[in-house]
Amino acid sequence: MLLARSLRMLLGAGLTLFVVGCTPAATLPTPLPSSVPSTPSLPPPPPTTTPVQNTPAVEATVRLVIGPPLTDNSGGVEGMAFGPDGRVLASIYKNGRITLWDVNTRQTIQSFTGGGGTGGLGAMAGIAFSPDGKSLVSVSYANGLTITLWDMPSGQSLDVEKDLSHGEGMTLSPDGKLLAYGKCVELDPWSHCSQYDIILWDAATRQPIGHLSGFRVGAPAPLGLLFSPDGRMLAVMSSGVTGSGIIQLFDVTTRQLLTTPLGGEEQFASMAFSPDGRFMALGNMAGTIYIWHVESHQVFSHLIGEKGLVASVTFSPDGKTLASRILIPSSDYIPKEKIVLWNMDTLQTIGQPLTGQAATGSEVGLISMAFSPDSRILASGTDDGSIILWDLATGYHNP
Repeated sequence: MLLARSLRMLLGAGLTLFVVGCTPAATLPTPLPSSVPSTPSLPPPPPTTTPVQNTPAVEATVRLVIGPPLTDNSGGVEGMAFGPDGRVLASIYKNGRITLWDVNTRQTIQSFTGGGGTGGLGAMAGIAFSPDGKSLVSVSYANGLTITLWDMPSGQSLDVEKDLSHGEGMTLSPDGKLLAYGKCVELDPWSHCSQYDIILWDAATRQPIGHLSGFRVGAPAPLGLLFSPDGRMLAVMSSGVTGSGIIQLFDVTTRQLLTTPLGGEEQFASMAFSPDGRFMALGNMAGTIYIWHVESHQVFSHLIGEKGLVASVTFSPDGKTLASRILIPSSDYIPKEKIVLWNMDTLQTIGQPLTGQAATGSEVGLISMAFSPDSRILASGTDDGSIILWDLATGYHNP
C-alpha cells in the first residue's frame, strides 16, 4: 500500500514517463499472417495519436455510461472480477473489503472483510472467480501477503497463506485448479526482496505442490503473475514502475524458464494474454504497448497512443478489444488516469478515452478495470470508491 501511494505521489508530482495507449486488434488473428515468418520485420509504428478530451468528447463518453456509478465507502477500487455468467461483479477496495454486486439490479449482494488492500500499482487485479463461480480468491496486504479463498454461498474463508512477509502477487489458473503466488527467498542489503519462488498451490488438495525456479528482481516492485489461457505457462513480471521491468515465461509442468520477451531489454509495467493465447500485450515503460507473438517470440506490432504510464492492459474475452489504463503525470500531485480502448482488427483507438470526469462530473482516477464475459460491458473502478459501467456494445461496436 505504501509503495502504491508513494508511486502515485511521484507520478503526480510530474515524473516524466512516456507511455503509449494501445492500438486495438479487434481480432488478433486477422492481422497476423497464417504463417508467421521466423524473423518477421517490425512494421513502422502508427503515428502517435493524442485524443483531445474536449466537451463534445466528454458528452460522447457520457452516453456510454450505464446508470449511476456503484458506490461504496471503502476507498479506491483496487481490483474487480466478473462472475462466469456476468451477473455478479466482485470488487476489492483499499481497506481490504470485498463487495459482490448484482450487475442488473445494481445492489450489493454480499460483503466480506479482508485484511488490507491489494497494494499493487502495476500488479494484477488481486481478485478472481473460480470457473464455476462458487468460490473467489483474493490477495491483500496488511502485515504481509495474505491469500484467501472465499466460499460464495456461505461467505466462509480459508487462508491459503497469511501474513507472508515479503510475499507478492497472485493469479488463478483458467481451470481454477492452481493458484500461483510469490514468496520471497532472498533479501538484498536493504531488506527488500531480490528473489522470489513462485509457489503453486493445488485448489483440490489445498496444499502447495511445488514452485517454479527462482525469479530475480532488480529493485523493490509489485510482482505480477498471469497464467496463459491454456494454463500451461505462467508469466511473471517485476513491474518496471520501480523495478527491473522484466517479464519471464515459465512452463507450469516442468517449472522451468521458457523465455524472456524482448530479451529482457525493455522496461515493462503491464501485461496480458490474448484470449486464444497466441499473443501478449506488453506495456513498455517508454510508452509503447508491444503485441508479442508467443510462439515465435517476435513482435507482431506495437501501439502508440497517449503519453503516460501504461499501468495495466486487458483483452476483452472475445479478443476484439484491448483496454489500456493510462496514468497521466500532472503538477497537482494527483495523477490523472484514463482508459484507452483499441480495436484489435484495425490496431486503432476506439472513440475517445474513458475518464472519471465523463461519468461522475469530477476528475477521479480510474485505477482498475474488468470486462464482462460477453465483452459488452467494461467496469472501471475509481480512486474514490465508485464503479463505472460502460456500454461498449452499443457505444462502440454498433454504428
